[in-house]
Amino acid sequence: MAATQPTRTMARQDGRQAAAIAIEGLSAVLEQLARVLDGMTDDAFAIVPGGPFRTSHVGNHVRHCLDHVEQLLTGLVDGVIRYDRRCRGTAIETDRTQAIEAIDRMARRLAQLGDVNPERTVRVEDSATAEGPRLATTSTAGRELMFVISHTVHHNATIGAMIRQMGGEVPEAFGLAPSTAAWIRSQA
Repeated sequence: MAATQPTRTMARQDGRQAAAIAIEGLSAVLEQLARVLDGMTDDAFAIVPGGPFRTSHVGNHVRHCLDHVEQLLTGLVDGVIRYDRRCRGTAIETDRTQAIEAIDRMARRLAQLGDVNPERTVRVEDSATAEGPRLATTSTAGRELMFVISHTVHHNATIGAMIRQMGGEVPEAFGLAPSTAAWIRSQA
């Protein structure tokens, strides 16, 4: 199997430029999600589609993603990111309009972050098992920005599959990793 060659050279950015690009990337992924939700019915947003999706619905995945974005935004300010602090059972899970409004609020907060130092050390606390203690580790603001982008893209892919399972349509590139979308464009 032949190795793939990069399609373009990567421009070198200073750290703050890289963080700004990551913030723009996360904003774009959230905007894609909001557009998809805007095209859904309220019923499709909160119904369990069945098939391989027997335990959750679109609204559950949206709320889960937004909880991660919320913890990231909080942690970039106070230095501690707690991904397992979730707000389950909120209107964001069942009310499509509330979910879109929450996405808009988070996009505004991202835009107001200002100059983020991606090398800034942050503490990440999370649960690794249901029975075990919470774990804590050290990371960087840049790494956590990249994680939340990847996490949201992954859930967008699941949301897209759920919508298709229910007979709906989503844009072709919805839920694709940025590197995959760039590769597909390079092949056209």
